[in-house]
Amino acid sequence: MASMNEDDNNKNKNKNKKESVDWLALPKELWPLISNRFPTTVDLLHFRSTCSTWHSSTPSSLTTPITFATAFPILPPPPNHNTKLTIFQTKLYSIHHPSSSSSKAWIILLSHTHDFPLRIIDPFTNSPLSFSHTNPPPFTSPSHLNLLNFNLFELLESYSLHPDTLPNQDPFHLRLLQPFIPLPETPKAIIFPTTLTSVDSRKIFALYNDGKLHVWKIGDDNTWTIIDSPNCFDDMIVHNDQLYVVDKVGTISWVESETLKLVQFSPMLCGLGKKKRLVECGGWLHVVDLFIEGEPENPRGMYWEVVDVKVHRLDEEWGRWMDVKDLGDHAFVLGKMFTFSLLAKHYYGCEPNTLYFYSAGRVSSFTLNDSRFKIPNRFWPCPSLFQRKFNL
Repeated sequence: MASMNEDDNNKNKNKNKKESVDWLALPKELWPLISNRFPTTVDLLHFRSTCSTWHSSTPSSLTTPITFATAFPILPPPPNHNTKLTIFQTKLYSIHHPSSSSSKAWIILLSHTHDFPLRIIDPFTNSPLSFSHTNPPPFTSPSHLNLLNFNLFELLESYSLHPDTLPNQDPFHLRLLQPFIPLPETPKAIIFPTTLTSVDSRKIFALYNDGKLHVWKIGDDNTWTIIDSPNCFDDMIVHNDQLYVVDKVGTISWVESETLKLVQFSPMLCGLGKKKRLVECGGWLHVVDLFIEGEPENPRGMYWEVVDVKVHRLDEEWGRWMDVKDLGDHAFVLGKMFTFSLLAKHYYGCEPNTLYFYSAGRVSSFTLNDSRFKIPNRFWPCPSLFQRKFNL
């Protein structure tokens, strides 16, 4: 019996040897083609760090992977605007050090365009971390992070539109030099449908601070369309492969992609807050109603403050609103360009049943169980992520 087991083991070993592939034996001309297929700059960094052959197959100065943001870098100006637009793609990752004894992670937001290199973005201001209003410590310079030392898992992606600038002219740098001159409006953008591979069949939906929803069909013409609505919109989100918008009174509608018609999806919430945000959590759509003193759409973001928060969940089966008093172990993050929910126990510094948002020129948190505001612990990103050297 022992002899038969040894024979079986030898056969399995020989079988495994036959099935193994020597990837380094591939023709050298294939490696540049393979490197251009990676969806993110982070993936390309890990590809180049595997071995000297793969490292030398791409230029020493990294080229941005082929994504929507690089395939269509310049967009036509929307109605009543004279400036062409640049689309910024940002991706949210959980980041974890392999040597850590804890399973908890941090979150980090990375952005790149056709002109600008990889940047670390503050989710609450949509600005590079070194220019953020959240007063990061001086060691959080984006040039001092070695991403190759960490495990990254992509959570979601988002887009925003910025005025096109001259070559090598960074609008964020202008903000640093002229802090009292606000940047031009940067609308939130969603590329929809999200499941199609052909970019020619997609549209860009851009939500401006005035509550108007603009649409540009890729590959059609150079004009934007404004979706007609009696009410202004506060937020938009993709949920269950459908694009939803919420207006000032809290009514959720979904957008028919081909006809651009609005279809009412929820009853009127009649929320008395000034700002509504959409959040998906546990398969449910939530509306966070922010009660604000001042004007939340002020471009400088310095003259308004959140004074109360209400959370409502849409019961899609019965078509009714339900007040939410407890998020359980979840936390809601209301970023400038996107919202998301997290399981607090999986992330350092993140507290359950808590909402995080920008208020009075800084990041604040609100706990539902005691209706208490406070300055939160920083969980975006971990200060220990940063090092003195940055290696590609």
